[in-house]
Amino acid sequence: MALTKIGKEGITGISNASNATAITIDASGRVTMPAQPLFWATRTTSSSTGIQTGYSASINIGSHFNGSRFTAPVAGIYEFYHQSIGPSTASVIDVYIYKNGSIDSGIMSARPDETGGGHASLSSAMGMASLAVNDYIELSATNAIYSDGNSWNKFGGRLIG
Repeated sequence: MALTKIGKEGITGISNASNATAITIDASGRVTMPAQPLFWATRTTSSSTGIQTGYSASINIGSHFNGSRFTAPVAGIYEFYHQSIGPSTASVIDVYIYKNGSIDSGIMSARPDETGGGHASLSSAMGMASLAVNDYIELSATNAIYSDGNSWNKFGGRLIG
């Protein structure tokens, strides 16, 4: 890696071994990392019990998310987010993070409910995990999570350090 000056505007960057820009710092001090692993996905249909599948990623930098599973490309601290409204068929469900196939509620858990009826309860949760290379993260639910064309069900994650 090398610290380089890129372009006439005085933008400074760090390039990787392939000479591609890994980090850019503009004249105002804003930092961008175009290859930083990140995904943001939604579901437009209700899900089923168990590991949640069928997410469509609108952002998937590095292609480390496959619609149900995020696989860590590098060791580090990752942040994950989930949002949903009340469940499809039960009054209460639990949503957990699974790490490498086992529940890890210490990373993140949520309990969207429908006790008020009409999918009125919005639930969101955020958590962090220390992952090794090839560790994987999935969402699991104890019942179906409701969603429709408004994409109430969201799942995202990113490397933070």
